[in-house]
Amino acid sequence: MTRILVVEDEEDIACTIAAYCTREGWQCDCAFTGKAALSFLEENNYDTVVLDLMLPDIPGEELCSRLAKTSPTGIIMVTAKSGSEAAIRGLELGADDYLEKPFSPAELMSRIRALLRRLGRQGHVTGSPGIILQIEQFVCAVDGKNVHLTATEWKLLECLVSHPRRIFTREELIERVFHGDFNGYDRTVDAHIKNIRKKLKDVDGSCIQTIRGTGYRLGERLST
Repeated sequence: MTRILVVEDEEDIACTIAAYCTREGWQCDCAFTGKAALSFLEENNYDTVVLDLMLPDIPGEELCSRLAKTSPTGIIMVTAKSGSEAAIRGLELGADDYLEKPFSPAELMSRIRALLRRLGRQGHVTGSPGIILQIEQFVCAVDGKNVHLTATEWKLLECLVSHPRRIFTREELIERVFHGDFNGYDRTVDAHIKNIRKKLKDVDGSCIQTIRGTGYRLGERLST
């Protein structure tokens, strides 16, 4: 069964989200503090975490960063903070999607369903000499060294590795990775690419090339 963790200090909002998740047929737990969330995460595996940024003890940004570094769980940030800069900051910390308050519970359910679809994995990809993606195990290995990626970073890299010589525009990557379910900013792709490069810099800093005025493609060393 699909498991969702809602991390939200406003109990009414958390319970409403949980009720909608239950209607979807998902099992849902609610954590009202960052510490409670960490306890849930230690004891259970979740498919998606709905994470409020403004928690009473541990900042949501810190919790997001810690989760993104240790788990392939999808992360949807929700917050009262507005503006593209806040969204980009959340994505750079490892979130897969971002939703501003107030939001419709139905919209959040749609975002969760879209993320769950993107998390679907099968088989393995060996689209370049340097990168191996073992999809069932959610393992990315570059030159034999494992690199942890978030769900969205994984899908972006999988897309590029599967087509090593192709140049993708940002719009094409949004369509392929988010399947048209994401109405965010073009810069979200830039934020995720920046994170991938940062994580791969020790093994291959030129893994993803920027094609000025167009988009991105896999680096030359890995695409030959």
